[in-house]
Amino acid sequence: MKAMFTKQQNVFKKRVEEAEALNKRLKNMLAMRKQVQEHKINGKVERIGPWLKQEFDVFINLVEAEATLTGLLEDRATLQHQLDKLRANLETADTSECKSMEEDIELRSVQIQDLQQKLLDSNEENKSKTRFDKFQSMSEAKFALKVLFEQAGEIQKEKIQMQIKLNELQESYNEIQDKIRKSESQRKVMEEKNLEQLEYLQKSYEEKVTILLRQLRGVKVDGGY
Repeated sequence: MKAMFTKQQNVFKKRVEEAEALNKRLKNMLAMRKQVQEHKINGKVERIGPWLKQEFDVFINLVEAEATLTGLLEDRATLQHQLDKLRANLETADTSECKSMEEDIELRSVQIQDLQQKLLDSNEENKSKTRFDKFQSMSEAKFALKVLFEQAGEIQKEKIQMQIKLNELQESYNEIQDKIRKSESQRKVMEEKNLEQLEYLQKSYEEKVTILLRQLRGVKVDGGY
């Protein structure tokens, strides 16, 4: 039970840290977007690349924000349920664990509010409808498609590289687990051998003690007194 609780706390802590990092990224990205949103391309295709990449990054981070927000809401609900159970018990209703859980819930509430506000500030629903109104010619649209394909390609490369690293880590983990199992198996074999040897020595000792006692009592043992 304690191990499960510790694992849960680690998951919650990691999600909080990820939410904090995401919140900072979104804040910076939305500020940069606001600075350049009024700039027009005016037929200069070289302006399309940086602007489109920025919009793409904002969009990806907003998708991540929505997923993170869902996770934080689930975490808060789980913590609230656990807190309610602690409060219902007179022995745990006023403990440090309750206080810590209340602080965790408050922290998540703040992060949830921040992310919700960022999603509202992004105005993504309207942006998605007017984002490509900047393009005034077919050449600009074609260049934008080229940039998007390049961006998608880079994301796929990163995904493949991460999958390769994940596979390598999984292989390393499996090797370590295999070594642990073999080591445990060897330990058990040695333990059984030691136990057998101990039993043999114990039996031999008892036999010798029995013989010695008989000799001391004058009982004939193997032709002697």
